[in-house]
Amino acid sequence: MTIGRILFSDDDNFSTECNVPLELPVNEWFNLPLSFHPMEVGEYDATISLTIDDYEPAEQAVFTINGTALDGQSGPVSGLWTQEMSPIHVIGSVEILEGDTLRIDPGVEVRFEFTEDLLGMMVKGRLEAHGTEEDSIIFTSNMEVPFSGDWKSIKVDTSAVANFTYASITYALSPLLYYFASGGELSHCLLSEFEVN
Repeated sequence: MTIGRILFSDDDNFSTECNVPLELPVNEWFNLPLSFHPMEVGEYDATISLTIDDYEPAEQAVFTINGTALDGQSGPVSGLWTQEMSPIHVIGSVEILEGDTLRIDPGVEVRFEFTEDLLGMMVKGRLEAHGTEEDSIIFTSNMEVPFSGDWKSIKVDTSAVANFTYASITYALSPLLYYFASGGELSHCLLSEFEVN
């Protein structure tokens, strides 16, 4: 099956990186990755139309999509950040308190707003950020045109634990700082576009 065209009724807030024509197996499920990038908090609804070129005339499949833009993260954080919540907008410095754990699922993007004081993440408890080879976790700037030093760093305090697998940390002042942490693992990670060596 060949999808020759992908159209959104609201292309300001929804998009896909899939290129057309898109060849798909017949009679099988497939996932179409979508991006949701609202500029304001609120509920967003749209339709997506797929033009299937295998027929004469071409047929259309129309689906309804929706997304909810929430306020950004600030202050103490814990629990689970899922791909459905992504991107996570950090609008004030965040902190994992002693005794708390924050787990981040594969495919989550954590985007730090640029502010005069530079935002960051302080780990005093436990951070588990485990992506996969196909779906890494991204910590980065939320600027449309990012620069190194747009946000501060991820700091791991004494006796805290921070484990990263398949994670990318970009455009920070200094991406990752361990202060004699009691434990931590960094595996298959990319640290790039930072200002302090």
